[in-house]
Amino acid sequence: MLGFVFHFNRGAFLENAMRSVGRHASFPFIIFDDDSTDPESLAALERLSKTFEVIQPTGPIARQAHTGGLQSNMWQAMAIARSRGEDIVLFLQDDTQLVRDVTPKDLQIVRTGFQRPNAACVISSNFLKKSEKGGLDHLLIKDVGKKIFERHATNTMELGFRHGSFSDVGFFNTKLYFEQIPKPYASEAQAEVALRAKGFFMGQLYQPMSHWLPLPVTYRDRNRTWIVKALDAIGGVGLHPIESLSEAQLQTLNSCCKEAPPYEMDFLSAPTVGRLRYWPVTGGKHALRARYGLRRMLYHLLY
Repeated sequence: MLGFVFHFNRGAFLENAMRSVGRHASFPFIIFDDDSTDPESLAALERLSKTFEVIQPTGPIARQAHTGGLQSNMWQAMAIARSRGEDIVLFLQDDTQLVRDVTPKDLQIVRTGFQRPNAACVISSNFLKKSEKGGLDHLLIKDVGKKIFERHATNTMELGFRHGSFSDVGFFNTKLYFEQIPKPYASEAQAEVALRAKGFFMGQLYQPMSHWLPLPVTYRDRNRTWIVKALDAIGGVGLHPIESLSEAQLQTLNSCCKEAPPYEMDFLSAPTVGRLRYWPVTGGKHALRARYGLRRMLYHLLY
C-alpha cells in the first residue's frame, strides 16, 4: 500500500495534509510536487522532505487551467507504484486531508470492491458533497458490495452524477488504472466521460476517510488574478483544517447506508471557516455564494 499527495504552491495546505497523513495512515506517502515556485511552498517541501519522499514530474507535462499537470502527474505516480509492486494506491491532494484512520478493514473492503463487475479504477475516499439544492436522490445510489455503492443516473434525476465514474482523489487499483487509462487524459472531466462511456462505475465508500477542505486557495493557469484574490479576501478563503472525527461520529458513520449516505456537512467540521450555506471546494465567487448576509448579496450583485 502506497499513498501520494499532489501539490502546487500551497505549502501551508500541504503541511496540513501531511499532518493528517501522520495521524491517520500507517503506510508510506510520497509528495508529488508540480514544480512549485513560491518561497513558502519551497520551504514547506524542504521541511517535509526530512520525513517524506518528495518527487517532481519528469519529461513533458500536459497542463490545463483547473488542475495544472495533475493528470500527467497521477499517471507518473501510478507508474512508480506499479514499479514498486503496489496493487492499491491512495491519492490525496494538498487541499484535502484524512479525517479518520485508514484501517486494514478499509483496505480489505477496497480490494474486494475492485473485483465487482464494471469497476472503475478508482474508489472514492471522500464524503459526498451537498450543493445548494441538497444531496443525491436516493434513486441514484446503488449498493454494489460490502460497504460500497455507485452513483447511477435515472431518466429524471442526474444531480450529483458528474462524478459517477472517476475522481482525482481515492483508492486506485494499479492494474485497472493502466487498463482503463493507458495514457493520461487532459482533465478529470475527460476521464469521467471516457470511463462512463465504457460502462465503468466508480465505487463510493459508505465509511469515507478524506475530504476537500472548504474554501481553499485555488489557481487557474497556475496563477491567481487580482479579482480572484479580492473575492477570496472578502469571502474568507484560506486554510481551514478539518477536525478528525470523534468516536461518536465514527459510530454514526458506521451506520451509513443507501437511505442515509455520508455527506460532508453531516459529519465534518472546519472551525475557522465560519457559517456556510454549503461546502464549496473552490474560492473566488463561490466563497461569496456560499456565505450568508452581505457577502451573499454581493455575489448576486456581481453575478
